[in-house]
Amino acid sequence: MKKQIIYIHIGCHKTGTTSIQIGLHSQKKELQRLGFSYHCFEGTPAANRYLTFKDMKEGFFIKNYDLLIKKLREENKEKVIISAENFSFIFSKSELRTLKRRLSKEFHEIKIITYLRRQDSHLVSHHQEGSKPDRVPEELLWGYSTEALPKYTPGHEKYLNYYQRLSMWSDVFGIGNVLIRVFEKDKLYRGDSFLDFIQSINLPSENFSPPTKENKSEGSVKSKYGHLINKTIKNPDIKRALYHSLPNNPEKHLPTASAAEDYYQKYEKSNKNLALNFCNSNRPLFSDNFSMYSNPELSPISCEDVLTTLLEKCNDIFSSFSVEALRDSAILLEGKSPELSLALMEMAKTLRPDGPLINRKISHYKRSRKG
Repeated sequence: MKKQIIYIHIGCHKTGTTSIQIGLHSQKKELQRLGFSYHCFEGTPAANRYLTFKDMKEGFFIKNYDLLIKKLREENKEKVIISAENFSFIFSKSELRTLKRRLSKEFHEIKIITYLRRQDSHLVSHHQEGSKPDRVPEELLWGYSTEALPKYTPGHEKYLNYYQRLSMWSDVFGIGNVLIRVFEKDKLYRGDSFLDFIQSINLPSENFSPPTKENKSEGSVKSKYGHLINKTIKNPDIKRALYHSLPNNPEKHLPTASAAEDYYQKYEKSNKNLALNFCNSNRPLFSDNFSMYSNPELSPISCEDVLTTLLEKCNDIFSSFSVEALRDSAILLEGKSPELSLALMEMAKTLRPDGPLINRKISHYKRSRKG
């Protein structure tokens, strides 16, 4: 039997989404009392793990619809909420059609709720997020620039042309079923994204408490050097170790006001179309205040300090390695695991490139592998 309605909160990233998810998850009992179920992936406060990344052309997709539908059917209320910012990374209309087709069999109504942030502000924050390890979509979308505001590329349109991206959702789900909220403090109910979301689904906000703020941005040092680490280091474990060793200074990594304003102008026309078609308004969707970027301060931490920190971490990582131990372990495993022997011997070579025995063994292993 169909349930009444599902509210799909699709983000965007960097718009208080983590706060909304934690608030919903921590106050599930009150939601239940009011006739709502908040559904999230097991062991997490959100539903992001239902989605997986394919490529930059199509973005994310639901990896197991049968599991998602099964779990949604198990919810015991007629009104269901699901939240995942990675829904905003769906770039394929075909995927949205599949989502609509599967959910329409389970719910009479499907409502989409999204929070939007002015494009320059969004990019600064989301690009900082990409400086952290294990952020492949952000790396591919925004690149590895050490500038606070990466230079515009046509690839940015996939995410930041809100009119284009949300038109895809409205084409599938209906424009009347897509609710846009603006992520600006004076436009949020009581200046809070969680309480604003509660209001947007017609629940009494006085019954809920805003959670402690989560997902705060890192300082300028981690942001700048994190991008360089992601660009140059391929081993994910070493990447994480180096990133977490960086000092976390309090200064934010910000562009100049003029650079931010120039970037935003690229989206003014599409934003007007968004406001007119989705909000039935001729008024600008976002604030035109760029004063938060004025006179960004440079970090007092020098390049020498950062390099010293990174070299110390490299010393910690590699001091536990012994060329002899790697070489001898490879030889010991020759008969049992030739591939592991080759991997260990190649690790030994990185530490002793001219070792004659090491190089002879590597050549031997590669010849043996070819048969």
